[in-house]
Amino acid sequence: MKDKFIGKKINSERIYIRLIEEQDASYLYRWLLDEETRKLTESSESSFDETVELVKEWINDPNIVEFIIVDKSNNEPIGDITLRLDTDDNNKAEFGTIIGEKGYRGKGYVRESVDALISELKREKCLKELYFEILLVNEPSIKLFKYKFGWKETHRDEKQAYFSHLLL
Repeated sequence: MKDKFIGKKINSERIYIRLIEEQDASYLYRWLLDEETRKLTESSESSFDETVELVKEWINDPNIVEFIIVDKSNNEPIGDITLRLDTDDNNKAEFGTIIGEKGYRGKGYVRESVDALISELKREKCLKELYFEILLVNEPSIKLFKYKFGWKETHRDEKQAYFSHLLL
């Protein structure tokens, strides 16, 4: 599936989405230095070299499609979207997103980037279902995916809410 996006920019009004590149590691590293971002993503602090290696793994792993969300006005990365293909069912993928640049949070960039990506996934007909786990401490994301995007909440546990979305 990753090959469908090589060299492609998925455009919307304020952003475009492209596949991650090795030089994007510096942005990811900086975003994950932020305590709030780590809390929302359950990420741990990593060294820059570890982040570079992680990005290389994502680039080379055929089951991970990692996108960077870029602000069109300044061509700067502001966040990412991850698709982890389900190895048992290649029509499904785990979905994840974060706006790493704090100044862009709460301003509709997640909504715009998710809308753009889902439109492209439907056009390409490369997946049938996305599923997403959101930490309960991230109430704004739960509301966004449940009420604005209309994703189906399948269940909750003491830590997370689980959602799915059909692309057909």
